[in-house]
Formats: sequence, structure tokens, C-alpha cells
Amino acid sequence: MTNTAMGKQVQPNQGVKSQVVNYKEKTVSEIISVVPRIPSEEGAKLLRRAEDFIRPRLPDSGARTKLLQLLHLRAHLPTVLRGDAVKELLQMLVDGKDDQPLAALLGRFDALRIGSVMPSLDEKTIKRLHAVAREGSLAKTVGKVALDLELACRLAGRATDPQGAQELWQLMLQLSGAPEPGVWVEAAGVVLAALLSTLQAEETGVAAEVLEYAAIYLQDRGSHSARAQELLKTNLGLNCSADAASFPDLAKILLELACRQEDDKEAQQRLLFQAHAADPTNEAVRHCLVEVLSEVLGVEGKDQNEGLLLTMLFEEHQKVPERLLPKLQLEPAQLKQLKPTWLVVLAEQLAAANRSTEGACVAIAAAQAHEAAGNKEAAQQTYILAYGMDRSNKDASHGVVEMCSATTQRCSQLEAQNQQLRVQLASLAETVSRLDVQVRQQKGNLPVASSVEWDVSSLDVSQFVKGQSKESPRFNLASSGVEAWLKFYPKGDQAATAGKASLYVRVSTQTWIDCELFLDHRRKPVKRRATEGSYRHGYRNFGDTADKYDKVGIIVKQVELSGSGLKLLVS
Repeated sequence: MTNTAMGKQVQPNQGVKSQVVNYKEKTVSEIISVVPRIPSEEGAKLLRRAEDFIRPRLPDSGARTKLLQLLHLRAHLPTVLRGDAVKELLQMLVDGKDDQPLAALLGRFDALRIGSVMPSLDEKTIKRLHAVAREGSLAKTVGKVALDLELACRLAGRATDPQGAQELWQLMLQLSGAPEPGVWVEAAGVVLAALLSTLQAEETGVAAEVLEYAAIYLQDRGSHSARAQELLKTNLGLNCSADAASFPDLAKILLELACRQEDDKEAQQRLLFQAHAADPTNEAVRHCLVEVLSEVLGVEGKDQNEGLLLTMLFEEHQKVPERLLPKLQLEPAQLKQLKPTWLVVLAEQLAAANRSTEGACVAIAAAQAHEAAGNKEAAQQTYILAYGMDRSNKDASHGVVEMCSATTQRCSQLEAQNQQLRVQLASLAETVSRLDVQVRQQKGNLPVASSVEWDVSSLDVSQFVKGQSKESPRFNLASSGVEAWLKFYPKGDQAATAGKASLYVRVSTQTWIDCELFLDHRRKPVKRRATEGSYRHGYRNFGDTADKYDKVGIIVKQVELSGSGLKLLVS
């Protein structure tokens, strides 16, 4: 009991409900049977009414079967009356497990205008339709062709994603491998050229014609992008300008094509040259090219690539394998392709293999290369090497003679330079001696004093500020050879107490002094130990400042030069 009032309610009558269902089913069945025999406009209206009866009962299997019948009938009406019947029919059949209804529908691809519906279908539906179209009699139909293109374009649209790229490539392999592949061989080449690095695909399992198309488009990015747009409605993320990253891919593809040319050595060699030019760092290409060129080494008329072979051998092994030395033709034009250092190694190898005459010629080529580079010393050494290998070689003899002549000339130049240097050195020694005498004389001219008095009565003390000083003339400190002078701060140095004058004796070298400094009538003793390392002796607070001073001076009693142990006593 809820104590709530009961409103009007309709109690379901199972009997009535069953009658309604039976009526609708009977009506739908009658519509299905009558529609093929009545005008299309009336049939379209009846089919819509029948669908309204059936749709509420989905996903009941019986209702699904009836709806499929209704959609089939509506799909066969004139185009303007079909609505979305074809699209819905395809989507419902794709969800089922039976391929036969789909195959039957695809068999009427043109009549049902399925092609116009495909752009609105999702990728899952397109993939299922494509899989069904591959089987049996549908494989060569217009519908199969249209589905091939639609699925390829869908996958190409997301080729920048690794999974999308892989799916696209698998489809290209499938389509290009068909008995009559048509344009899909070229399309596969376009895709491979664009996605080889992303796919990391094995070129060994790809048809030669596909590889050839890929090689063509890898060498022309502009055409590559345009052709991808034509075939797949997208440029596959390609930039129309040349992409340096494409050259290693080109080398891989050309190498694979070359490996398939065992019966045509000239074509194989041509492809390997192209691969090496595309990517000189590809070790597999270099290895194959070395093998191919080694096979024809020494064959008459086949020596035009000997320089390239030697270059690759030196880059990889820093020498030439002994088995190849007897086959070398050693044409000058080929030797010019090698570095001078490689030529020297090759010359030594030839000499060791009892080909000293040829070794000398190679050494001459190295010497000439050094000369062209301006490395005269290396050229001279290489000429000597060549002469040691073959004394009858005129170029080697001429090179050694020129080297000796150049050496003699250089020795003469050096001798002349040495003579000039000797003259300059003698002149400098004379100058130094003269200056030394002048210095001694100047030192001797300094006044020697044990007592010095400096007249400062003319100083205008009012013009001085604290920290500003006046220095006396220089004098010889008590015949010690030490240069000394007095430094007077009328208003005191920066560290002095206010109102105090500062007075110091300064010396040119570390010196111990026993003396008295005086400022007018004030005197103060100064004794400083040599170990203090001071070049200044005195007082920052020597005495009171004054408006005028008369004299400043020093009375020396004893001087000791630091580290000498000698004391100069002044009597």
C-alpha cells in the first residue's frame, strides 16, 4: 500500500498486442509481394510504411531479415526513390558473416550505383567489400576496380601513420601482383619510393618493375609528388623539392636491382655505379661494386674504373689486396684519382711484389701530386723513394737532381741569412755594451749621501689634499748602489690619522735600513728588517700637519742589502 491515488491506466492486453503484431507482419509481407507489380512511386511509399513497422523490432533476427528484403526492394527502385537504401543495405550486410549476399549486391555494382555511395562508407565497410570483391567472378568487375581505388586512397590518406603505411604497402603488393595489375605496378613503385624508410620493407620480395618505378620517382621528387596525387588523391606527405633523405633509399633499391642482373654484367655494373653515386657510404653497395670491378680488373678495355676501385680499397683496407696487384694497369689518369699518401703505399706494395719499375712510376705520380699541393718536402722524399725503386727512371733522377739543386740553393740562402744574423747579433752586442756603460754612468751620477736634506719651503701646502704626495729627486743610498727617494704627504696619506703628515723613504730594491727621518724639527728613527720585504720605510702619522714646511730629510746609519749578508756602516 502506497496511499497514492491511482490515475487512469491502460492495462496491456496480450491478445490485442498479438493481433497488432500479426497485422503488421501480414501487411509487410503483402507489401513485399505487391511492390514489384505496382508503380515505383506507390511502391516507395509502401516500403517506407513497411520499414516503419519493422524497425522498432530490431535487432530481432526476423525483423532484420524483413528489413533486408525491404531495403533490397527499395534499392531496386529508380535512383530518385532509393534514398539511402543502398548504403544501409551494405552496412547491414557487412555486419553479417555471410559473404554471398554482399557478393550478389556487388554483382549489380553499376545498376545500384554503389560507386556513388562508397565515399560515405567507413573504412571497415570498404575493406570488407574489397575482400568480398576479390573472390570468384567479381575479381575482374568494375566494382572490384572501384573498390581497389577507394581502399587505396583511404589507406594513402593515413600513410604518414606507420600502421596506415604498412596496410597501404600490403595492398600495393597484392594489387601489383595480380595477373593483370595495370596501373598498380606504378602505384606500388610510387608508394615504395615514398615510404621505404617508414616501412623498412624487404626489397628482395618486390617485383623488379615496382623497384624500377620506385627508382625513377626517387630521383624526381616533383614528378613523384604529382603522380602520387594523380593515382592516390594524396601526395603521401612528399615535398616537391629534392629530399636528401631519399638518396640512401635510392641506393638500396638500385642495389637490389643490380643483384638481379647476374646475367647482364654491364647492366649490373651500371646500376651499382648509380647506387654508389646516390649513397657513397652504403657499405653493401661498396662491397658489391668492389667485387664486380675486381672481376674485370686487368681485362683489356675494362680499366676505366681502376681508380674508383683503388679508392674504395684504400678507404676500406688502407691497401690493395695482394691478389689484385698483378692485374693493375696503373694508367696515369686512374692514378690521379688517388691521394698522394695512397700512391706511396701502392708504390711500396708494388715494389714488394717485384714490380719496382711500376712502383717507381706510381711514386713519381705521388711526388707530382705533392708538388701540385705545394708540399715540397714530401715531394722530395717521394722522388728519393722512386729513385730507390728504379734508378733508370728519368723522372725520378730528374726529381732527385732538382731536389739536390733546390737543397743546395736553400743551403746558400740559409748561409746568407746566417751571415746576416751574425752581423745583426754583433751589432746588438755592441749596442748592449754601450747601453750598459751608459747605465753605469747614470748610476754613478746619482748623488751619494749618508745624509740628505730636501728643501720644501716652496711647497704651497694649501694646494694639497689628503693622499696627495710630493717626491724628492733620486739619490744613491749611502754608496750602497740602492736608488732611494723621499715621499712626502703634506696632508697625510689615505690611511693617516686626520691632521697628521706622512713621510717615507722609498728604495728600488728590498733593503734593510737603520736611519732617521726628519720633518723640520721633528725626527723619528726607522729600522726595518730585510725579511719584511718592504720597499717603503717611514710613518703615516709622522707629525702634525702645518701650513708651511721648511725641510724634509734622512740621516743614514746603516744599510743591508737583502740576502747579501753585507752591512754598510756610515760613520
